[in-house]
Amino acid sequence: MHSRFIMLYKIMIKKIFIIAFSIVLTNLTAQKNESSSLAIQHEVYYSVENGLKNPEVVKLLDLRQTNISSVNPRIREFKNLVYLNLMKNKLNDLPTEIGQLKNLEQLACSHNNFKEIPYSFSNLKNLKKFDAQKNKLSILSFELKKLSSVKDLNLSTNQLSLLNKNFINSKSLSFLEISQNNLTSVDASIGKLPSIKYLNVGFNKLEKFEPKFTNIKNIEYLILEHNQINKLSPKISKLKKLKSLVINHNKIKEFPKELCNLEELEQLILGFNLIEMLPDDISKLTKLKTLILNGNPISDEAIKKIKNLLPNTTVIFNIKLSDIED
Repeated sequence: MHSRFIMLYKIMIKKIFIIAFSIVLTNLTAQKNESSSLAIQHEVYYSVENGLKNPEVVKLLDLRQTNISSVNPRIREFKNLVYLNLMKNKLNDLPTEIGQLKNLEQLACSHNNFKEIPYSFSNLKNLKKFDAQKNKLSILSFELKKLSSVKDLNLSTNQLSLLNKNFINSKSLSFLEISQNNLTSVDASIGKLPSIKYLNVGFNKLEKFEPKFTNIKNIEYLILEHNQINKLSPKISKLKKLKSLVINHNKIKEFPKELCNLEELEQLILGFNLIEMLPDDISKLTKLKTLILNGNPISDEAIKKIKNLLPNTTVIFNIKLSDIED
């Protein structure tokens, strides 16, 4: 019986990651297809020097993993550039000249060493995807709200401790990753995001999450894991389209009954908190497929009651990861 439950746990964990991050995979697939389409239509250049021979025709510039520590400032001459890849290099700074590339749609500069994004990047009005994860960003001086076309922004795994008020304010943004930073609050930073579907602020130092929820009312995936949140805001119940709520590894003692009105919720991950019981209204979550309560001080009697309230939900509790055999 124990072995069967262990196997079930393994299967459900895999399912949760697949479902919770399906929007990520969808984005990546769309971006890959878009990049492939561009590559078919236009020649890819692998150095600035080669492109400068005929700069007006350069639309795709791929400098990834070329071991560069700086970018030729003459990159500004590529007025028709739509795709620029600088990832996995040794860049300590990003050239301000990139801000002059008014037709740029995709910018990948992850896995470098820069600490700041030039303010000139605020001029990239056609930018749709911006990936700056895994750098040493500690401050953001550019204005995201001026990037009116950006749909996908990844600033995860940096050293950000503070975001400006209403920094995150975009009509088109649907995917936002700001996990694995040093943020203590994001409430004042989250402005109007009518198109947001996925928001990950996990692995920070948040003690609360209470933005103006009407600003993110269309969100479907909300990830708050590995923070220091001790109380969930009942106003999360305003997120009527929410499908996945991930809040494991916090300090939450009570699950607000108002959240039982999240009719579209399919995944609820509450593991490793301080929860002793869930409200009886949890039975309202009729679409809930998976509920993880592992690592909470919940009695066997309470678990039995929760399972009775959610007969069609897989409830996972009291399985130690050390028990799982490879």
